[in-house]
Amino acid sequence: MSTQSDLYDQLVEFLWQQGMYREAFDYAERARARALLDQIGNPQVAIQWQADDPVIKEAEEARRRLIHFQSALASEREKATDEQNLARLSELSSQLEAERSNFETLITRLKITHPEYASLVQGDIVKLENLQKEILDADTTLIEYFVIGEQTLAWVIDRQNVTAVALNISREDLKQQITYLRDVITAKDFDPITAAELYGRIFTPLKPYIKYPNLIIAPHGVLHYLPFAALWDAQDQHSLIQDYTITYAPSASVLKFTLTQHKPGSGHILALGNPDNTLRFAEAEVARVATLYGTSPLSRSQATESRIYSQADQIDILHLAAHGVYDSFHPLNTRIELAADKINDGKLEVYEIFGLNLRNANLVVLSACDTSKGQLTAGDEIVGLTRAFLA
Repeated sequence: MSTQSDLYDQLVEFLWQQGMYREAFDYAERARARALLDQIGNPQVAIQWQADDPVIKEAEEARRRLIHFQSALASEREKATDEQNLARLSELSSQLEAERSNFETLITRLKITHPEYASLVQGDIVKLENLQKEILDADTTLIEYFVIGEQTLAWVIDRQNVTAVALNISREDLKQQITYLRDVITAKDFDPITAAELYGRIFTPLKPYIKYPNLIIAPHGVLHYLPFAALWDAQDQHSLIQDYTITYAPSASVLKFTLTQHKPGSGHILALGNPDNTLRFAEAEVARVATLYGTSPLSRSQATESRIYSQADQIDILHLAAHGVYDSFHPLNTRIELAADKINDGKLEVYEIFGLNLRNANLVVLSACDTSKGQLTAGDEIVGLTRAFLA
């Protein structure tokens, strides 16, 4: 049975084959939005962004009721036909429809006052023409990848042009080569041959269309695990980071908020590292960062989850140097391991990050090693972690 992800893959591939590259891009963005909605469509997630706003508070309550009715209706429908309670089905359907109407009314109001929240909970996507005209800087190129079965699709986008390129590398080939490259980097034994082969297969075909020094890369699937900066240009003997300034984005659609809204920085930095006393270089890292900003680092038993909660709405820069634990089966449980105290367990999980009030933050640095990362998966756990901080 096809999943929603499979259906999106098939639709993107079909549109691409028909030469409808702009339409294929729209549905690639919809696929990314759908993956996120599947995560936040969970009662664990409490989005507290500007939760003091009464309309957002009302919308959050409505969203949770909507999730409850959807779940209850699905459970009733999963029963054998002769076991289903028709009166209960009718009641739940009516309640769901009423709640959906109420939620949509609230979202319509919030699209004007709080467009970020509305976009997050509805999965709104950016249109390609708006991305070009209103969002991308003049000196910036966006590369958006989309991995399907036997090939990888890429769009190279700047203010003037959109170029669609099919790359001859399958999902399985990517998985094998990325896994090997990550393993050798982790073992401090960089392999330029593999890095150069990946460069040649997923970047060289795009180079003729890249005109500017600033690159925004939106990976997809297993490409979320690839350190693009380490790709090696064998001809010029350069790594990619030596030729371009690289920024990552979970999707093009988040750029309408991250690139168009600039908040004045307060200079308040919270730097936490080495919470379990196993990462001495992480402790040195946060000490150096804190010194640059004239503040004190928090390490070992002081690097607690509670520190983030207590200062969240004041933070301009949040720097975390700790272990990351990725959960591909339950992406909402992907977490950053901090120190525990009497109040919190030290596990800063994705569903909790959605609840952080980081409204004044301009930068979050995740200098976390993925200690439990085994086989590469679809990357939803990484998307969830980064997107939660952007919420």
